Amino acid sequence: MACKKLKAIAITPAFGALRFFGDTLYDTLYIFADPSVRLVSKINRTTDYYQILGLRKKCSAEEIRKAYNRISLMVHPDKNKARGSEEAFKKVNKAYQCLIDEYSRKCYDTRCEREREHNKSICLVCIIVTWIIVGAVCLDIAIMKQKAPYKMRMYNEYQLPKMTTEYRIEFYVESSNEFDEKYPLGSRARADIENTITKDYICMLRHDCYYEQRRRSQRRDFPTPQCDKLQSLGMHEQG
Repeated sequence: MACKKLKAIAITPAFGALRFFGDTLYDTLYIFADPSVRLVSKINRTTDYYQILGLRKKCSAEEIRKAYNRISLMVHPDKNKARGSEEAFKKVNKAYQCLIDEYSRKCYDTRCEREREHNKSICLVCIIVTWIIVGAVCLDIAIMKQKAPYKMRMYNEYQLPKMTTEYRIEFYVESSNEFDEKYPLGSRARADIENTITKDYICMLRHDCYYEQRRRSQRRDFPTPQCDKLQSLGMHEQG
């Protein structure tokens, strides 16, 4: 008896899931199988008045009347019991009232045309912005892939040490000859790159000095070599 109860408990959720799946499948098949249900669903998904009545844009007033009489009868809530038929019937009436009147139809066509042109403009702007973003990202990637001319510390292929002319600051390059060819001694390019190296060096010292001072606040005898180097470059620290 206990085994039967356990089996019933185990089987019940499975039957519940199967029943839910069956109901869902039935509803789906019902929508696709019944033309009246399919028509109601189509109308309720559509906002274009011509599509609601199943007409082309250059249709005549007589074609509008015929389409309205046929479709309104098919979706009338008294005859069509599908869910949403009342809303579909209202949309059919609204579409007919707009398109059967010459002035309101002209206004509707003009407004739709403006909306289409506006949407085209928005799409064009979106495409342009997308390409600008893609171009900027590609440019950033290309710049990132360009190798730096130097490193402040020995790193991977940057193994060859060099020194700046004025402050004798050590930095590392891949090839000493290539660096000297690109930045010849005494040239404006060499002065600019060495000025950049000096600024990077001072920035690095300030960073290291900050942590040395924090450690020294905890231990008075803690050495501060980076702070000492920074102090020795005090005249250039402003740069």
